[in-house]
Amino acid sequence: MGIEDAIQDRKVLRFSYGGAIRRVEPHCYGKTRLGEEMLLAWQLGGGSGSGEAVGWKTFRVKEMVAVTVTPDSFEGTRDGYKRGENVMAEVFAQL
Repeated sequence: MGIEDAIQDRKVLRFSYGGAIRRVEPHCYGKTRLGEEMLLAWQLGGGSGSGEAVGWKTFRVKEMVAVTVTPDSFEGTRDGYKRGENVMAEVFAQL
């Protein structure tokens, strides 16, 4: 099971990013105009380079380490999410 499955099944992801463990609700996975794979997600907790451990985050997929789809589910989209309005030029999966 990967990122696309986690979005489709509304499963929380766990991974290391920037040296810290993150737990996120994935909302949109795709590729930017520059060809970089990105994940837009609501972070539930863990580390943060910005100092904000909870909230909207964009992650470079190539920098995500030990990605695990957890058995934990989430209900649906978080406030502020607008399907189709993000930095992705090509979308692989989204809520």
